Amino acid sequence: MPKKEYRTERLILRASRLVTAQQALDYYRRNQSLFTPLDPKRVPGFYNIGYQFLILQQDEAERQSGSTLKFWIFTKEEPDRIIGMVSFSNIKHGNVSSAFLAYKLDGASLNKGYITEAIARGIKVVFEELRLNRIEVAVLPRNGPSLRVMEKLGFVKEGYSPRFMEINGVWEGHFRFGLVNDPEADWHRLPPHVRCASYSAPRVRLAKLFSKDS
Repeated sequence: MPKKEYRTERLILRASRLVTAQQALDYYRRNQSLFTPLDPKRVPGFYNIGYQFLILQQDEAERQSGSTLKFWIFTKEEPDRIIGMVSFSNIKHGNVSSAFLAYKLDGASLNKGYITEAIARGIKVVFEELRLNRIEVAVLPRNGPSLRVMEKLGFVKEGYSPRFMEINGVWEGHFRFGLVNDPEADWHRLPPHVRCASYSAPRVRLAKLFSKDS
């Protein structure tokens, strides 16, 4: 089973077991107006500490069962304040061997490379520790920042699925992306100790996104 905490040069990624319901609630309340147009319609009681506690318990149960790997993102400068989330769900092994990626970031932390750095670390866990073959992700065509993240991480656009996911009460189409655990890829061959800072090329190899970690 993967560790409950990972670190990159600037970030700390923690499993839900290491997060409090108050931290999660504060994070969602701060970003309610930002997330609402991009998220499924929230159930009544979502912005309640009791509900967040139950979600964290469910996250831990799914981590223990191996069906989901979810990390909350903190900066090393503010290790008690959540700034984002990276989740690999619907994990399957065997002849499918894949996971579905989802992520989001605090509005005050945008345009700093944090989400790219966090996802890159998560990919390393999924490919090297879980040894999965493939990661899939769906992105709204109107979500420009997420489309740029896909480009930076080397995900390949595989198509468009109409009415793929319910977003804020409306079924919306999504672009579908995939990333394959290729043993010939650069991130397998090169040491993962390069700072996640410079994006000089339109598409950067994963090895250049992995920060020195533990």
